[in-house]
Amino acid sequence: MGVWEVLGIEPTEDIQSIKKAYSKKLKVHHPEDDPEGYQRLREAYDHAVKAAKKGDIKETGPSFSDENNIHIWSNPPNTVELTVETIDRLEVIDPVDEFMEQVEELYSDFSSRIRHEQWSKLLNNDIVWNIRFKEIVEVTLLDFLHEHRFLPKRVWEFIEYCFRWRELATEDPDDRMEHFTEEFYHFYCRQLDEPALRYTFIQHAADLDYDVFLNKRETGYQALKENNLELAGQSLDEAYAMYSDDPDLLRLQGEYFLRMGEKESALAAMEQGIRIYPDDIDWYLIRSRIWYETHQFVEAKDECLYILSRMPANMGTLRLLGKCLIQLGELEKAEENYLKILESFPNDIDAITSLAHIRSEMVERAKRRPFFTRRSVIKRLYKKLGKPNFFGSVKLFWMQLPKVGVVFTLSFILFLHVLLSNSFINDTGLTPISYLKNMIHPVELSSTEVLNQLDYSDIAQIKLPSVHFLGITEYQAKAQTGAISTRYNSSYSKQRNWARSILPTGWFYVAKIDNSSIVLLVSDANQAVQIQKSNFIDSPGTIVKMPQELPEYVWEVLQITDFGSKYKDSKFVVDKLIVVHNVTNEVPVKAVIYSVLLLVLYAFLLRLFVRTYKTVRF
Repeated sequence: MGVWEVLGIEPTEDIQSIKKAYSKKLKVHHPEDDPEGYQRLREAYDHAVKAAKKGDIKETGPSFSDENNIHIWSNPPNTVELTVETIDRLEVIDPVDEFMEQVEELYSDFSSRIRHEQWSKLLNNDIVWNIRFKEIVEVTLLDFLHEHRFLPKRVWEFIEYCFRWRELATEDPDDRMEHFTEEFYHFYCRQLDEPALRYTFIQHAADLDYDVFLNKRETGYQALKENNLELAGQSLDEAYAMYSDDPDLLRLQGEYFLRMGEKESALAAMEQGIRIYPDDIDWYLIRSRIWYETHQFVEAKDECLYILSRMPANMGTLRLLGKCLIQLGELEKAEENYLKILESFPNDIDAITSLAHIRSEMVERAKRRPFFTRRSVIKRLYKKLGKPNFFGSVKLFWMQLPKVGVVFTLSFILFLHVLLSNSFINDTGLTPISYLKNMIHPVELSSTEVLNQLDYSDIAQIKLPSVHFLGITEYQAKAQTGAISTRYNSSYSKQRNWARSILPTGWFYVAKIDNSSIVLLVSDANQAVQIQKSNFIDSPGTIVKMPQELPEYVWEVLQITDFGSKYKDSKFVVDKLIVVHNVTNEVPVKAVIYSVLLLVLYAFLLRLFVRTYKTVRF
């Protein structure tokens, strides 16, 4: 005999059919009365379930002998001779059948079904706790509940207390899950763990198919939890069409409308629920939230006050009331409200931040008061905010500032400034500030009046024709002490012609502006050659003090040279010397790189100070 013949069914992958067959045969092969038959039945059941799960029901599996098993018929005859043994067997079956008839009768009467006391009385029946019948009752009842599952939460909790299905399934999943479908097991756990939907409000509905209605309501509820709004809307609408006065259904519809942005429909659902069950505080909680979200702050405030008159310690309502008061500009009442929250929950972040916001807003209002009245008010508010005075703020700022980062950044900035300045001086002969000043707003040396207005270290644009080389050169020597000495040599004087073997560091030229003669020093050799060829100069120059011994050399040259007669009648400027620079309009590449790095570092330093300031201010 094969496993399917032992179970009395055709090969199938439907585990529910296998379970029903096993439950039916279990009444015949009780483990105490027929241990061999029970063993065969159990092995056949285990193999059939595993084969169904694998999808391989053609597998033959173990075979069983019919010997000493005369009560199993593959093709039962039309008549059975009643013996003492079969009569005893029928007496064994009757209590289980009678129990299940009571279960079916209780479930079919909805008013009785939803009463916890009725199930408690039924499940305390001796047959449930009798070890001879416990497994038969358990398997049969579980099979029934797979198809008839809409019971109140307290009934499910009592069923778990009696049979410990979830506890046993947790301890041995492979064994216990053979009796459950995966979908029913999750449903069963949800009934035990999650807030329950109520049944009492639909018991008096006329001509209502309760299980169909409850199935649609449960489907809509689960779809809302999974945010499947399309399925939720469809299921809830179908349930509402069957019965429209169920408060839990209206609450689910209100939540659905809120998520869909249909706040007017949500408000209508809440108001219908209040008419049906005015004592349920949940309606008012949801309606207050809807009014706040639709910017009806006065209505939301009044609703919150009503809720708090019934539930003074409801934190969610207290928070919502505080928000309404802020929106309505009632800052003093809002402050009092959040202080009340902090009395019960000192570490409530929402209350702490809201209180700080309220007091900051109070400070802004106080600043609009007359000068003599606002000072004391602001001082009191600052004290509430815990804001330190000026010296305290400076001290706190210094404590919060990351000093190592600041010192490192400032050191790097100083180093880059040195590099930037050197790059400008080396390439242009000017400092960065002088270079920018000359580029942005150049001063043209066009007259004696302009020259007299210029001070030492000022820069002017020199644009002069008829520039003559004086034959005077500058030499600089560095002593062992590090000091630099400057000497001059004139090619027209044999007595001072000592520096022919040393490279000069500067060349002196003379030019005429109005009736005045000025001396110019060119430090770049190429620029000096170019000026000497063209007798023309167009470059910026810095005004410096004339060296004391230099005029003597100039006068000597002017006395003995051919071009000297041109300057004899002019006024010789003996207090100012113009140092000419070889400057182009292009900024040095190195200077650009250093400038970019400096900008990045200054931005970093500024951000550091701003973040520290915000931390201290908060």
